[in-house]
Amino acid sequence: MVERKKRVDARYDLILKVSFGSVAQFHSDYLGNLSSGGLRLFTDHPLKVGEHLDLNISFPGMLAPINVEAEVRWLHAADDDAGPSAGVAFTGLDAQARATIDQIIAAAREPSPLAAPIAIVFLEKNPVLREAYAREVHNWAELEGQPRFELVHVDDLAACVAALDQKTVALAIVDVDDVTFAPRALYDEVRKRAARLPLVILGSDDDPAAYGLSIREDSMYLKKPLAFGRLMRTMKVLTQP
Repeated sequence: MVERKKRVDARYDLILKVSFGSVAQFHSDYLGNLSSGGLRLFTDHPLKVGEHLDLNISFPGMLAPINVEAEVRWLHAADDDAGPSAGVAFTGLDAQARATIDQIIAAAREPSPLAAPIAIVFLEKNPVLREAYAREVHNWAELEGQPRFELVHVDDLAACVAALDQKTVALAIVDVDDVTFAPRALYDEVRKRAARLPLVILGSDDDPAAYGLSIREDSMYLKKPLAFGRLMRTMKVLTQP
């Protein structure tokens, strides 16, 4: 592990997609927190302190890509709480990128209350995990003093498609472990009904290719366990008026 330098800017726990690398070696990972000066990047890709990166930060369907230049400042090996990560400092942002990041930081620092619960379709076959995630969302709402996010639990492809047809949904989350259908089939069905719906794919493998998936620009892959409270905070920040 490379020692971290003293943090200057306040960081806010969020989950956003971060893509970087060449066409031949393209990587899609995610950040765990964000500040006006940088971010913590969770990635299995080997990085070096001092390495320069061209990053693309987004939340497909909710946040358009932000392109920034950055430098790796510290590295942290995987531990019991999280996978390997890197502290990354911004070294080059244009005016639009700076304005967008400042807007996200402002919304995270002083968030406005949600006007109403946000509906999320959650495909999870494991009843223990369903209960754990529902409890985490409930606890987050209580702690934040917010309306609860409405979790619409489904356990198969047909129920997921029916929920999308019947409700106005802000996000779909799909756990692809132990499913009885091809994950690609679900992706295609979701996109038929909601071309721009934010879609988060969960799995226990490091690489979504293990499930026959190639994560596109319009979706995001997260390795389990899911930090549901952090994801809910991100949704709240990105839906600020």
